[in-house]
Amino acid sequence: MYDQQIEIVQEKDKTLFYKEHADDALFKVRLHTTPILIFDGPLDNHTLVSLGTGILARIASRYFILSAGHCVRDSAGSGKVLALGVKKKAPPLRAQIANSGYCYKPNTEIDFGYWELAEYDAGDLKGNHVFISLDGIVSASPAELVSLNDWMVLAGFPGEIPPPGIRKYTAQIFAYTTILAGPSNSGIIPTRLHEEIGMLDLCVEAKGDLATTEEHAKQIDIPDLGGCSGGGVWLSGVRSERDDWKSENMRLAGIYIGNWPYEKGRRFGRAVLVGHHLNLIANHYDDLREEICKRFPRLDEFSLSGD
Repeated sequence: MYDQQIEIVQEKDKTLFYKEHADDALFKVRLHTTPILIFDGPLDNHTLVSLGTGILARIASRYFILSAGHCVRDSAGSGKVLALGVKKKAPPLRAQIANSGYCYKPNTEIDFGYWELAEYDAGDLKGNHVFISLDGIVSASPAELVSLNDWMVLAGFPGEIPPPGIRKYTAQIFAYTTILAGPSNSGIIPTRLHEEIGMLDLCVEAKGDLATTEEHAKQIDIPDLGGCSGGGVWLSGVRSERDDWKSENMRLAGIYIGNWPYEKGRRFGRAVLVGHHLNLIANHYDDLREEICKRFPRLDEFSLSGD
């Protein structure tokens, strides 16, 4: 599928980033990231049907969870209950959903959606999390992100990584730093750049790479990322601010939707640009459209059939 293979595991800037900033980066993304648990009935192990991840976002006075479209789809239907893993060793919080929307087409890369939280639910989350504002989001094309040649941080809750101690229902957060699969930075060239539908491909090394969990940075074999769907893909800001980097430099660029295997044990992860989520919300909320479009004047570039 790819016409070149290169070694990115020990790339100097990546190793330095993990030695100096791994815990700060994890703390930053953890503030905005929540496990998503979907039950078909009461909140117990027997009715848990799906795990995912969501990004907490605030637009004006409304509170949203941005996620993959298939996660939002899975929560729909009579008897389904959406819950959030808010605190360690605590029962999940049953979410009160004011509204939701998604665009999902099976066997395609079109996969994005959101839930709007009731305001009192958002208040319960604020003690442990922060709803990211529009200022913390970057809306750029795949080609523009490739040209920045920056590290991207994928963060979510893969079901294969158990949490430290006893914690029911969910996994611990996982943050993995990598580069985009594109011609100007990685040397790994996808068969398609997905420019026409606003997707990102991320290089994912299968073995021996550096990743960060709640047990700190370490070299691990990267697990199956099931459960990370809906997690954030963050532009790190490391390349431009190597000597004066702060976690506040990180901005949300995309939402992870799945990973695909390919030859020689290497995988790539796919993310949908967050502009699709914002465009969907703008189309569903007349009172928010002006504010979103003022911040992101190219929002119409993310319009797809079915938005």
